[in-house]
Amino acid sequence: MIIFMHRMKENKRVPEISWKNQYSVCVVLASKGYPSSYPTGDEITGFENFPLSFVFHPGTKKQDEK
Repeated sequence: MIIFMHRMKENKRVPEISWKNQYSVCVVLASKGYPSSYPTGDEITGFENFPLSFVFHPGTKKQDEK
């Protein structure tokens, strides 16, 4: 994840990576019908409930400050 985030910011210097004996989880959400025909325009909420999380949401747009 660290390498990915540095590359996104076009930072060519990647920090030294060290491992920790901790846990992580990856959750993937998709609209009903994805990848074929699926609804669009639904609001995604709840990010504020997980302040220490990284949320990547491709295919979405910010509208009305949301």
